[in-house]
Amino acid sequence: MFWSRNLVDADTATWVEEGFAWLIRTYDAKVYFNETKLILPTSDFFKAPKGSSHDAAQVLFDRVRAHMGMSDWSCKLVRQDADPNTHIATGLSVQGVEQSPSGIFGFDGKQITITYSPDLMKWPVSFLDMLSHELAHYLLAANVEHAPGGVDAHELMTDLAAVYAGFGLIQLEGGMVASGYQDAFETGWQIGNLGYLSSETRAFSLALFVLSKDIAPSTALSYLSSSKSKLFRSAMRMLRKHPEIVDRIKALAG
Repeated sequence: MFWSRNLVDADTATWVEEGFAWLIRTYDAKVYFNETKLILPTSDFFKAPKGSSHDAAQVLFDRVRAHMGMSDWSCKLVRQDADPNTHIATGLSVQGVEQSPSGIFGFDGKQITITYSPDLMKWPVSFLDMLSHELAHYLLAANVEHAPGGVDAHELMTDLAAVYAGFGLIQLEGGMVASGYQDAFETGWQIGNLGYLSSETRAFSLALFVLSKDIAPSTALSYLSSSKSKLFRSAMRMLRKHPEIVDRIKALAG
């Protein structure tokens, strides 16, 4: 009953905590606690030519890679053919469908590639959201079977890895409706659901990131829309009622 009054349920909160703990242990705790920043959608973090050219996309891609500590990871960005009939649903990485997805992470045995829909560049934050998600696939590729939930939960863990890498605010805000179509993240996260993190779970994950790194919540609130700010505030209240969650993550700093 106590958990029912919170933004996410106990199972979801436990999975997020376990996922964060696994990411910190698997990768570099010192980097997470001492170097990883909350990435904001500002010119301080992203400077690129105006427009939707591939050159502009490449600059943004390279900046996302740098912020995720992956600048020296071999990866090619490929522009998809524009599809005027594509219904953009941000952050998706769906293969085997007729319509072009917004982004695909792929490996042909020789080259890692990430493809993107140029239509998504009409929504810059959503474009950054997609890039961070697809690069998180690359980050996890060698270890994902050992993550909480294993391979079956790889999309959920991929979203969480992007939050862990500093892109939580962009993941939350970038998961908004594009072209008037339903937000792909509003269906919610449940045990056994192989989709993507809901906005509520993203807000909870962002709040855990902010509190575990002693970042002022106002920093995030300044760049969130009213609906996403409401979720983030609710997540902050939840974690303040359950400080033991944050304390356990902080303890991983050693």
